[in-house]
Amino acid sequence: MNSSIEAEIFIRKKIPIFYKMITILTIILVVSVLIILNMNYQTMIKTDAIIKKEDSQYLIMLSIKEEEVKYIVNNNYIKLDNTNYYYKIYKIEEDLYLSQNLENYKIVYLKSKLNKEYKINNLTLTAKINKNNKKIINYIIDYFMER
Repeated sequence: MNSSIEAEIFIRKKIPIFYKMITILTIILVVSVLIILNMNYQTMIKTDAIIKKEDSQYLIMLSIKEEEVKYIVNNNYIKLDNTNYYYKIYKIEEDLYLSQNLENYKIVYLKSKLNKEYKINNLTLTAKINKNNKKIINYIIDYFMER
């Protein structure tokens, strides 16, 4: 009988605010660490794409910075107006073009199965190419390794 009264007193005892705050901060810290370890972060190259008709097929023409052409070669899909399309590289022009802000660009032609509404010659669309897809923790580690 006596032990049940002691247990009831212990349960009804008020916990100090300090311990409540420490518990809440610990829970927030654990949730933050779980989010950082599991979330991915994508970086994209955003450019304009022009649909060109050549030899009875429609090609996607992109002007890409010279140093970013490797992302086109390493990927296999492009996002045109928020719709993903798989592509194959038709050709990459060897010539370099100079933009107004003095950067070198290359013209890349991609072959893809486009929807009917995109099969219009000289149609300009917004294109996004996946540059990096890493976990947030890898970005944090890379940031501190550079410092």
